[in-house]
Amino acid sequence: MALYGCIVLPILVALFGKRDLALTTYFSFVVTILTFFTNYMKMAYHGPRPFWSSDDVQAFHCSTQYGNPSGHSMFGFGMPMALALNYVAEKNVSNKGVSAIFGSLAFGASVAYSRLFLGVHSLDQVIFGCAIGLWAVLSVHFILRESLMTHFKSLIAQTDTDYTKWALVASGILITFYGILIGNYYTADVENLAEWDVRIAAKCGAAELEEAYDAVSLQDTGESALGFGSYFGLLFSCAVFPNSASTTKDHTWLQRIGWMLVALVLVIPGAGFLFLPGTDGLDPVTRMILTKFTPYFWLTFVISAFSEKLSISIGLFEGKLSKTHYTNLYNLDIECPELYIFILPATEKQE
Repeated sequence: MALYGCIVLPILVALFGKRDLALTTYFSFVVTILTFFTNYMKMAYHGPRPFWSSDDVQAFHCSTQYGNPSGHSMFGFGMPMALALNYVAEKNVSNKGVSAIFGSLAFGASVAYSRLFLGVHSLDQVIFGCAIGLWAVLSVHFILRESLMTHFKSLIAQTDTDYTKWALVASGILITFYGILIGNYYTADVENLAEWDVRIAAKCGAAELEEAYDAVSLQDTGESALGFGSYFGLLFSCAVFPNSASTTKDHTWLQRIGWMLVALVLVIPGAGFLFLPGTDGLDPVTRMILTKFTPYFWLTFVISAFSEKLSISIGLFEGKLSKTHYTNLYNLDIECPELYIFILPATEKQE
């Protein structure tokens, strides 16, 4: 739960708390970077977990994925630090900023300790995960954050409208990104010891061996789609709904909860892919695309592209909804080169 909390909480705070789509996309990007390093390194190092190697280790949790580095430690240190650094950058504070940074480190340390206590990671795996998580987030913050946020905000402000170019660039990065991860899966020279199988079967059940080791990491690479889905959702929102935004200055908690419920309804169709039947016989890459990449991409795409716009449409927020580039199912009035069709109320065209 701590891992998913680290992933989801910053995105929820940025979107529903701060109403900042640029920051939402940035945090999603950080999640994608950390997920990339976690799964790439697990497949590259293929290090055993402590209870795989010794009967003396009492593990309180069943884990069939390689253990080096610790993904929980990477996210436990990385995402809270990203939140703290963003707080310092936005507020330009000193004392509170120091407290936020030390608080993030304390949280990360508690997550790292829990992984040791549960017997699912060795000390070196936990330290490695902590180091990679901090290095990745610090690098992104001090090297890329300003450029990324400027780019995202320029799209939202309509000062950069070359959406096709950026969609092609993002598509190229996505293909390269997953090419590296999938290539790592197929080219890694892995020799799993027989004793690992015995201990995993004893702890987790023999059936778990069918989807163990690097197969778990390959499936988890699909979670990296969060950042790509958020960015494509941002592009889509800016291209299809230009200058559409809520004019409500201060959303009440009831409005925010309503907004989250709208987002939940939008997410449900994609979430169905997580439980897609009949995927066991598919090759690993196809299964990853269907059961992990698709639902995670859909999650951030629909939230970024539609959740606020639909909330305005149903009257949850006051605001305007531009129709320059969209239509509905009952009035096919297409004005853009692409065909965008949504179930939304038709409004007068923007001049």
